[in-house]
Amino acid sequence: MSERLSDFFEDALRRHFGTGAGSPPGIRRADVDKLLSDDGPRRVALGRLAALDWGGREAAGGVTITSERLLVTHHGLVYLAGLTAQNPGPLRELLYLSTPPSLLDPIVDRIDTSRIPPGAAAAVDRRLGRELHFVWPLDTSLRRLLDAAPILLMESSTQR
Repeated sequence: MSERLSDFFEDALRRHFGTGAGSPPGIRRADVDKLLSDDGPRRVALGRLAALDWGGREAAGGVTITSERLLVTHHGLVYLAGLTAQNPGPLRELLYLSTPPSLLDPIVDRIDTSRIPPGAAAAVDRRLGRELHFVWPLDTSLRRLLDAAPILLMESSTQR
């Protein structure tokens, strides 16, 4: 994930979840896939489609997802994507975050006071709504991990 994307969104997440959230503990993708549900890849695919849709309209042309993350929180999943515009123009980097509805307002309030990197545009979206929530109840081992840290970082697979 690009450092700029990481810094921009992690600043807001750190202010919402507390100082420990800025560098969340990592968890292997395969482990999260086992703990969440069988439709995890579908939900990540929906996040990608929403990011590409927004990015294509924002940059007036094609965009490519260059980095992405999936954060596991008590509220549900948070999808982050860094996109790059394929056509030359004023916007070269696009930053997209899709969050569960319960996190939208707190995250937007914190991002409002963050500095968007020069030459970038950012969006916080709840378009997927409940699609980003996990199936309850959470697996016991995942609940224990979330009790130890407010969020867990899962690097998304590079296969699309």
